[in-house]
Amino acid sequence: MIGDKYYSAGQSFGSSLNNNPNAAAYGCFHNTRAQAYLTYFHDVPAIDPTVSLSFEAPLLTATANAPEATFQWYLDGVLLEDETESSINPDADGVYEVEVTLFGCTANDQYQYCFVAGTDEVDACNSYTWIDGNTYMEDVDNVTYSLVSSTGCDSLVTLNLHIHQVDLGVSVSGNDISSNYAGASSYQWYECGEKFAFIDGADEQTYTVEGSGEYAVQITTDFCELMSDCGEVIFIGLEENEGWNISLYPNPASDFIVVDKLQGKNEIRILDTSGRLIQGMIATNSTQYISLEDLSAGIYFIQIDSGTTLHTLKFVVEKF
Repeated sequence: MIGDKYYSAGQSFGSSLNNNPNAAAYGCFHNTRAQAYLTYFHDVPAIDPTVSLSFEAPLLTATANAPEATFQWYLDGVLLEDETESSINPDADGVYEVEVTLFGCTANDQYQYCFVAGTDEVDACNSYTWIDGNTYMEDVDNVTYSLVSSTGCDSLVTLNLHIHQVDLGVSVSGNDISSNYAGASSYQWYECGEKFAFIDGADEQTYTVEGSGEYAVQITTDFCELMSDCGEVIFIGLEENEGWNISLYPNPASDFIVVDKLQGKNEIRILDTSGRLIQGMIATNSTQYISLEDLSAGIYFIQIDSGTTLHTLKFVVEKF
């Protein structure tokens, strides 16, 4: 940094960086404090040259706090005669040095340049975490990141990312569980749990379960191989009444249904098509009236559990 003022004879002053051999004639000193006998010339703004790199051009720029300053650039110690502006477009590797002159005093800074630009081409499934620490969920082609090697060389990397979107959700309808992703190359269903058991022959988008449990599907596309979320299925079996002459009416219904000809004490459960429990009650009479006031239109199942046998009937709710 070049000091703030020149001073008249006999005054103390502060000064700093200087490499001009004629410094004494202008009041520029290496020492931070000194006594000098000089003639007052100018108020000199402080300058502190710093060279920085902008990757976009690329462009090397020297900053100095003085509009009167002049600039001269060097490459590996060789004068670049035409480079006398504050910025330079580097076109070769090497050490770029700028010399800033103000009222006969000089200061300099340098930058080792070995710029390399490259593109990181990436295909990923659903998301990708890059070297910048960010996780991307969609395609990008304009994200950049600068790297500095141990030798001080700079590289600018551009991410060109294509995300292959695969829906890993599943849907349940009755005893069927389906992958939400259509068009996969292949599907393979597994029973979730500690063993995560492979299910032989369950290789379609939809699998009809044979018992209650949680199930997941491995989805294979041209690029991705991913495991879906686990989905719970409550198995609904439509058993024969085994001698019971149980009847359910009206069907379809809108306000209520009647389950008739029950025997003994029974637990009654109403399930939706995903197997979710909607209503439950205990029936001790042979006829049970059930309100449908809180049910929306759709298909439902009613399970009648006597403790020793389980009977399931299907009914439809219509709303007008």
